[in-house]
Amino acid sequence: MVAQVGAVGAGRVQDLETVMDFQRKNLEAAGHAAETVGAAVRTIATRNNEIMAQAIEAAPERVRALMGVTTFEDAITKEVEAVKGSFERTVANTQEMTTIAAKAHSEAAGILTARVRAGMHEVAALAKAATK
Repeated sequence: MVAQVGAVGAGRVQDLETVMDFQRKNLEAAGHAAETVGAAVRTIATRNNEIMAQAIEAAPERVRALMGVTTFEDAITKEVEAVKGSFERTVANTQEMTTIAAKAHSEAAGILTARVRAGMHEVAALAKAATK
């Protein structure tokens, strides 16, 4: 009887260790995914600051360009060129930020997906071992 209780107790400790190991792996995967997303957020924030600095630096040049015009048509032409350039930079910058975010999302999803797959194999192996 004592031997049976000891065996059941040892089995429960082993089960607890297995569950704890399983959860540790899950948390590690979640941590790696969060690190990946966090790095992307930092990259986007840094790049956004660079873009804003470039826009602020370019503003005086736009004003100087408009001050040198002599006709209304020249002013409109210069302004249209400036707006067109600004729009093109905005589109390019948005695409860059979107690419960074999409890459991070894909990497994080890959980390989590790999862990889910590994976890499913672990559970299947445990279930198979339990039926023996």
